[in-house]
Amino acid sequence: MIQLEQTTVMNFENAIRGARNPMNSWARLDSHTETDGTFVFGPQDLDLAKRLCNAGSDHRKFVRQIFISVDITAPLYWWKEFDTYKVGTVANSTSTMHKIHSKAFSMDDFSTDHLTPDAYKVMENFVAELEKIRVAYMASDEGDKNKSRDKALWYNLIQLLPSSYTKNALLP
Repeated sequence: MIQLEQTTVMNFENAIRGARNPMNSWARLDSHTETDGTFVFGPQDLDLAKRLCNAGSDHRKFVRQIFISVDITAPLYWWKEFDTYKVGTVANSTSTMHKIHSKAFSMDDFSTDHLTPDAYKVMENFVAELEKIRVAYMASDEGDKNKSRDKALWYNLIQLLPSSYTKNALLP
């Protein structure tokens, strides 16, 4: 399961203006931004953008000036792949270390869309066991604010967490 939400694409206007820098052809700019903020390519700018993209990586560098921001919720195994292939990205992610215990575990927290029925049952049992550990961790300070929680239980949560756990991140 991968969810993409709050997607915003920005800086088209500056990128296409920059694409015109090498030939000093700013007078040919025919794109505009609508009152609602929507960028509209003009025919000349669109033609230039297509020609530059088709000309190869040295010529399409203006594309790197177009910024995409998106909230991604995906399993840990997906993030490992994303981390391998990302280029020019910055990620602000939720903190597993600080927040793993803050809510009850449920099946909705895990990517299960490709599990067979038997594997799904195994996962349900595993999630129930993780929840028992989380509850024990939360109770381990017994309400005493001066006593810290049982770190061994916290490590159990962190080290047993399957890679199908969905983690949310914001990508500016």
